[in-house]
Amino acid sequence: MKSSSPLLALKGHTHYVLCVSTFVGSDGNPRIVSGSSDFTLKVWNGESGLCEQTLQGHTDWLTCVSVFMGSDSLPRIVSGSGDTTLKVWDAVVYDMRSVVRGLKRKLEELEDRLMALEYSPGENIARELKKDFDSLKDMQ
Repeated sequence: MKSSSPLLALKGHTHYVLCVSTFVGSDGNPRIVSGSSDFTLKVWNGESGLCEQTLQGHTDWLTCVSVFMGSDSLPRIVSGSGDTTLKVWDAVVYDMRSVVRGLKRKLEELEDRLMALEYSPGENIARELKKDFDSLKDMQ
């Protein structure tokens, strides 16, 4: 049986990589975004494997990441963490756009970790997140 080698080895996180997603940047080039137990997200060039940006702002492990298109047709990165927040990042200039707090009680029910996040094309993520978080507030 023939063994295969990876096309790229992305090195830069200082702890475990726990989540990964892909997207096409505004320049048309592929990107990979990874989240780690070092509390950071890294955005990688999908062709060269070079780290283009490190996103900081979470205070606990990054456990999930997804990418969606904003209303301006530009990509957004949404990350979830053990710090009980979701953060939305602009995937062009890489600044934080918004923070959703108040997930603590619900996360405690889920063993303190938000472990998965998915965006379905065609859904309005802002409306869906607001609906979900309004229902979480009712539980507190």
